[in-house]
Amino acid sequence: MPKREIIEDIGQLLAGLLQRDGLRAGLRAKAKGRAELLAKRLDLVTQAEYAPLRAMIAAARTRQEEIATRLARVEKHLGIAVKPKVNKSKESTSVKIRKSKKTARKRRA
Repeated sequence: MPKREIIEDIGQLLAGLLQRDGLRAGLRAKAKGRAELLAKRLDLVTQAEYAPLRAMIAAARTRQEEIATRLARVEKHLGIAVKPKVNKSKESTSVKIRKSKKTARKRRA
C-alpha cells in the first residue's frame, strides 16, 4: 500500500476521533473496506469456492488409496514382490517436495 494512502487513512481516522459520534461504526467500516481491498489484491479463494475443492481432493485421496490396495492385490496374485507405498499422512505433496529438497541440500553441504 502506498505511503500516501496510509497517511490519508490516518488523517481520516483522527478526524473521526474528534467527532466521536459513529466512531466505532466508522472504524469498523474502514477496517472492513481495507480487508476487502486486501482480499481482492491477494486474489484469495472464498469459502464457497474452497469447500467443493476440498471435498474433491479428499475423494481423490480415498480413490488413490483404493487403487493402491487393488494394485497390491494384483501384484501379490501375480507374484510380484512390490510393497505399495500408501500415503497416510495429511501432508501435501508440495510440502514433502520442499522437505526433501531441504534434506538433499543438507546432505550436499
